[in-house]
Parts: sequence; C-alpha cells; structure tokens
Amino acid sequence: MELRSVIRTLSSPAALCGLVVTLGSCATLAPDPVRTAQEFEPGQGPGDDVPTLVAGRAILDESVDENGRWRSSGRRQSQARELVDAHPDSAMARTALAVTLAAEALVETPPELTPWRQAETEFLIAERLAPEDPEIARWHSRFLTIDGHLDAAAARLERALTSAPDDVPLLLDAMRVHFDRGAELRTIDLGERLVAVAPTDPDVLWMLAESRLRYAATVTNSDIRQRENYERAIEAFQNYRSARPEDAEGALGEGAARYGLALLLDDENAAAEVIAFYESAAERFPAEAEFVYGSALGSELDGDVVAAEASYRRAISIDEQHTDSLLNLVSILAASGREDEARARISRLLEIDAARPTVDQLPSTDRAALLKFLEDGLEEPEMVDDPETANPESVNPESANPDAGGLESGDPEFGPPEPGASEPGETSSSSGQN
Repeated sequence: MELRSVIRTLSSPAALCGLVVTLGSCATLAPDPVRTAQEFEPGQGPGDDVPTLVAGRAILDESVDENGRWRSSGRRQSQARELVDAHPDSAMARTALAVTLAAEALVETPPELTPWRQAETEFLIAERLAPEDPEIARWHSRFLTIDGHLDAAAARLERALTSAPDDVPLLLDAMRVHFDRGAELRTIDLGERLVAVAPTDPDVLWMLAESRLRYAATVTNSDIRQRENYERAIEAFQNYRSARPEDAEGALGEGAARYGLALLLDDENAAAEVIAFYESAAERFPAEAEFVYGSALGSELDGDVVAAEASYRRAISIDEQHTDSLLNLVSILAASGREDEARARISRLLEIDAARPTVDQLPSTDRAALLKFLEDGLEEPEMVDDPETANPESVNPESANPDAGGLESGDPEFGPPEPGASEPGETSSSSGQN
C-alpha cells in the first residue's frame, strides 16, 4: 500500500548538492532557489485565470502515472515553460514546470542535480506567489517528501490547512506526512477529521489504527490512559479490517493491540482472548506463521508453557525461518533441559541469521548469548528484551523521528492536541469527534 511507504528509497538531491558545494561547483548548476524566489512579491496570489489553471492541471495530471509516480516528458516540460513565459506570476504554471523538472531529475539514480535544483526554484516561487493555496502546497510537499524533508513537507501542508481546514485531499496528504514523521497525535487528529467525512477510506483507517497502536505503546504514565488507547487501537483495526478483510496486516495490528492490552491487564481472561483471537486469525490466514506465533505468546502469558511450545513448533512448520519462534523455542528447550535439540535449533537459527542482510540480523547481544550457550551448555540463553521481537507486531516508540515532536505531549510545531486536551478525538477542537 502506497501510504505505508510514501518516501522513495533514493539519495537526497539536497544532500548531494551539499557535497558538490563543498567541492566548489554546485553554485554553477543553477541560481540559488531561495534568492531567485525572493525576487517575486510575496503573497500576490496565484495569478491564474481559468485557462492557465486548466492548462497547468492538465500538465500535472499527465506527469503522474497510475501509481502516483512522477514521469518525465520533454513535451510536457516545453508546454510548462511556455505557460510560465506567458504567465510568470502564475503559481499553477510554476508548479507544473517544477513537477516536470523534478520528473526529469528522477529518471537518474541518484537524481540529476541541475533539473532538481531548478524544480526547487520553481516550487519556492510558487509558494511565494500562493503560500496557502492547497493544490500548490500538496505538489510542493510531495517534492519535499521525495527529497527526504518530512518536517518541511509537514510545515508546508499545515500552512495551507490554515486557510483550507476542510480540504479533504490536503488533510489526507498531511496525515500521510505526519504518519511517516512518527507524529502519532497529529496523525490521529487528522485521521479522526477525515473519518468524519470518509468513514470507510482504508488508507485513512490504516494510518489511524497504526498510529493509535504506536501511541498506546508510548503512554507509560497512566495505566488507565494506556488501556483506553489500546482499546481504541483495537477498534481502529477492526474498522480497517471491515474495509479490507483480505489484508492480514489488519489482523496483525489488532493482535498486537490485544497483546499489549493483555500485558497491561495481566489477567487470565485477557490472555485467553489473545489466544482465541490469534487462533481464529491463523485459520483465516493459514500461511502466516505470525498468527501462530502470537498464539504462543498468549499461551506464555497465560502460563501454559506446553501449549506455547506446541504453537512455536507449529509456527516453525509454517515458516522454518521464523526467527522469533525459533528463539523462544530455544529458551523453552534450554529451560527444560533438552540440550541436544536446543543446540540443533541454535545452529539452524545462526545459519538462517548469517544469510540475512546485516540490517535484518539478530542483535549482537542475542547472537553472543546463543554462541555462549553452544560453548557452555545447559543454561537458558539470556536474551535482551527487544520491542521489535517481544511483540507480534513490530511497535517501537523509539523509532519515531526525533524531530517530530513529543508523542505524549503532542507535536509542538503543529499544534493539536489543544492545551488541556488529554487525547485526540476527546477534546481537540479541530477533530470535532467524541
């Protein structure tokens, strides 16, 4: 799904230009974008009559493929240049030219610097001409997102939201950017506003549910608030699953929220509900080992090690490279004195791990613990608790962008929730939801 990976994996043109500046040649590529934009009078309006708007939008529409990627065309770029020459104060014409230039730059990997820098100039001119125009802001924010400047993209959209707070496409783009920034509270606030007008949009429901889950995992100063957030996350994932019942990710998210709630409540009924949910999901998605693994975690939470071991073995039979199940099975085997099988499982686990990319390998502390067990014999390996593996759905509150603002106190740069509001959707004046 596109919203889960808004930013393309590519080298940042801005970073590359910084390197060239160090070498002393970047300035020759194009005039400085900021200085060039400052030559235009700020806020003088879009400068667009209807024919210019229609022509600019036609160029923009043709510059995007069915997957939302920008595509290069010399013909469209020529049309955009002619439009700018005829209407130099048109924010729409400037934006059309900017997109065609950026699309040209993106043909190469890494992107070509000269057209990219020219695109930046045109976007800045368009922003200066029409700083709060929603349509111009959306195109500019996409450029900033591709360039890796999520905070700048968010600020650009928020500026436009001040004059168009009910613009649905603008709200959706802002929600996506804040979601990728890791700004959970702002994402939730925008998501609740969007659900009010588009209650079944699966993209909105997914981001809202995932943000609810992320936020629930960060609330540590109040068990009551944490419980409420896990319950809201469960409800949000159920809404998403109603919209996309065939997507296993929705069930994984709901399972993670249920498991987090069960850990918090620490009672038999909660653990039993986790087990029942994961067993039902395993029947619905029999090829997904993660659901059987989740059932095993529920059994361990319930104190039933025998059932947990059986479920770990089932998960491994579905996916023999399911690292989390292998790790937990090794711990059970070691604790119960079955050293021979534990050694065999560890050897297999290390073999699997070594074949993976470095970024996906076990933490060095876990690997060292496993190797120590192979050397020293019967003693349960002491694994370091890792939120990435302790939970069936990866939820790591430390993964949020450190520049995205505090997750519990709200994002100070972008406002919501209002001072005194305890949770998004309760008292936030912008969401209008109860």
